[in-house]
Amino acid sequence: MTAGAWAAGAAAGLMLAGSAAWAQPAGGQSTVQNTSCKRDVAQTDICDWAPWVMGPSGAVLIADLKTPATYQVCRDQFQNEPDDQALTVLATGASVSAPPGTRVGLPRYSCALITGAKIVLQASGTPNRRINGFFRPLDLPPFKGALQWSAYVHTPAAPKVTTPILAGAAERRVRVCQPPIVPELPPAAWRKERRIFRDGAAVTAAGSAPAGFAMGGCVDLEAKSLTIDPNWADANDRVTNGYIAY
Repeated sequence: MTAGAWAAGAAAGLMLAGSAAWAQPAGGQSTVQNTSCKRDVAQTDICDWAPWVMGPSGAVLIADLKTPATYQVCRDQFQNEPDDQALTVLATGASVSAPPGTRVGLPRYSCALITGAKIVLQASGTPNRRINGFFRPLDLPPFKGALQWSAYVHTPAAPKVTTPILAGAAERRVRVCQPPIVPELPPAAWRKERRIFRDGAAVTAAGSAPAGFAMGGCVDLEAKSLTIDPNWADANDRVTNGYIAY
C-alpha cells in the first residue's frame, strides 16, 4: 500500500468541488450521501489504515486520545523524499524512538508499534520535501463508516469561514482526513497546512503551538466538537473536501 494509491484514487473526491454535485439540489432533495470507508477501489480504506503526511511544521500528530492505545505506524517513501531526515517518535510527550546519538528514527519502509494517548512524529529540522506514511490502531474498535466534509477556503478576497465537522454533548473518537494531493495541484501543495479546533481550542502536536495538518493526511482524535480552519490555499481555490471516519 502506498500513498500514491491514496492520491490517485482520491482525485475524483477533491475535484467534486467544481462539479455539479455541489449545485443546489432541486425540490428540497439533498445530494449529501453517506460515504463508505473504502470510497474507491484504488483508495485507502481510511477506517483501517490511514495516511499521515508531515508538512513544513516538521511535526505530524497521529493520535490524541484520552486513553493510551497501541498504533502501528509505518514510514513510506515518496519521490524525492529526504530519506535521511531524522524522525523522532513521541508518545505522550516522551521520546521513544532511539537512544541519544542515533541518526534516524523510523527510517523509510519501516514500522513501529507505539503505545500512548498522544503519538507524534517530529522531524529534526524543517522538511523541504514531503514525508509520509500510514498508521492504524491495533487495540481499538474499528470505525464504521466515513462522511465527506467541505469547507469554503479563506482567500484574501473572501472572509474566513470555519467549518464544523463534529458536534455533540459527548466525546467520541473520529478520524479526520485532509483532502488528498492530486496531480492538478502545484507540487508545493503539501506545504499548505490547516488547523483543527477541538472543543474551541486548537489541537496541538508537540508543545503548545497549534498543530499543522497537511493535505493528504489523517489524524485520530477524541472530541465533542471539531472545526476545520481552512486558512490555506491558492487564490484560485474555492472549496476543499476531506473525510471524517466515525
